Amino acid sequence: MDFPALEVGQKTIEMLSDFFFNTLGLKSTLTEIGIDDSKFEIMDKKSCGNGMMPGYKPLNQQDVENIFNVSVIRER
Repeated sequence: MDFPALEVGQKTIEMLSDFFFNTLGLKSTLTEIGIDDSKFEIMDKKSCGNGMMPGYKPLNQQDVENIFNVSVIRER
C-alpha cells in the first residue's frame, strides 16, 4: 500500500504533537517555560555563533529572533 508523503508527514506531526504536549505534558511555547522577548537577543546571538546558523536554509540572527517572536505571539 502506497501512502502520499504529505499526508504521512502531516499525520506524523499531529501524532507527535499530541504525544509531546498532551501525553507527556511538555510545554509548547517559550513563555510557558519562563522565557520572554527580553532574552531573545542573547538567545539569537548564542544560536548563530559566527553570524549564521548552518542548515538546509542558513539562518542569521534576525531569522532566529523572528522564529522566537513567533513562539511568543502564537500563544497570545
